[in-house]
Amino acid sequence: MYEETFYAVYDDGSTGMLTVTAQEEASFAPPVLTKPGRLVAEKAYNRAQASLVAATAAYVEELVAADRERTRGDYEALTALGLPGDTARRMSGWQGED
Repeated sequence: MYEETFYAVYDDGSTGMLTVTAQEEASFAPPVLTKPGRLVAEKAYNRAQASLVAATAAYVEELVAADRERTRGDYEALTALGLPGDTARRMSGWQGED
């Protein structure tokens, strides 16, 4: 058995690693991609993967920051209505500044 790994970057920005197994070394053929994209070298695949990881981390940071602002706003609104701070924290989910 022979194996060869191919790397893909798809048009939607996702990536894929495909391993092809064959009985004979000479019978390898590049895989047919199941969605629009292209086969790339391993280095290009690794760069695309690193870019996806960085973009995901940045997106998560944005979500966390937005959630922090939302919960703080809820806390401030609840305390403005006269609720005690501890109760307002539990209801809003805001835990204070880090």
